[in-house]
Amino acid sequence: MNLTTLQVHSFYDIFIPLLVYVNGITETLSEEVLISLGNTYNPQAESELRAALWTNAWIIDDFIEENLFEFNSEDLEMVKSWKTFKYGDFTLGKVIRGRGMFMTYDEPRVIYAVCPLFSSFEEILPEIPIMVRTAIIPFDNVLIYDGSIASYPVRFGPDLREIINDWYINAKELNRIKTSMLPQPSLTEKEKQIQIEKTNKSVLRYFKQYSRNEGRSEKITNRDYETAKAFGSFLRSEPGGIISLREISKDNFFEYVSKVGEISKTMRIGLRRFFEYLAYTERIDWELAEEILFIINTL
Repeated sequence: MNLTTLQVHSFYDIFIPLLVYVNGITETLSEEVLISLGNTYNPQAESELRAALWTNAWIIDDFIEENLFEFNSEDLEMVKSWKTFKYGDFTLGKVIRGRGMFMTYDEPRVIYAVCPLFSSFEEILPEIPIMVRTAIIPFDNVLIYDGSIASYPVRFGPDLREIINDWYINAKELNRIKTSMLPQPSLTEKEKQIQIEKTNKSVLRYFKQYSRNEGRSEKITNRDYETAKAFGSFLRSEPGGIISLREISKDNFFEYVSKVGEISKTMRIGLRRFFEYLAYTERIDWELAEEILFIINTL
């Protein structure tokens, strides 16, 4: 879900007093500039004030303890949750069903699905994808940004756009798109099955696309696809613990070979192409891919 207008107003009813409190402690803005923010758009001043908050997050505890604005306990709990903020530079890679996909630069790469406030991201930013600086915080069971978003004059050409799209696909396949700052709970067996099915479906779909791009005929593409799909089905049926096509180990492959028995030339070629694709698209480590490819070539 995205926020309603009422929810956005509720956010600002809490957040603006926090900024006023922050300025009283840090003296980031003059009183005249602070007052003018209510009527004048001053992105530089807003950015400076928010930076003062997120670089001095200890102020949040003092704000809660003093409670000068007499917020109720529910509102104070909301403010407390903002201590889990993520502040810094992100790439806003794309917008999916209204939510911005904010990509971090850390490894493992995480994407935050962030709701806009009054205006959509397409309306407030010159283009997408774009490199931005902002703070991401929780609010009413979703993630939002803090109302100020600064963009950098970095242009994204076709190659960079493709890389960003790959980041998104990778995060989606590995279930690394966050909609909350809370630790992700362990999946139930049913939820894990659903996630593995989604992951495998994505991996196999892009494998088919990769094969076509390599110039292979539709017949060969479909044949290799079915070979890879059969391997994925085997991984999902393992009694020792179901895994996806993104969690393969050398032992998994040895187990598959031993259970299948004789590997035909067609299967061998299909498996080799599939693992070459997994390595090329960095879905598995090159070292692991080379070990498995060596095994395939000796079958």
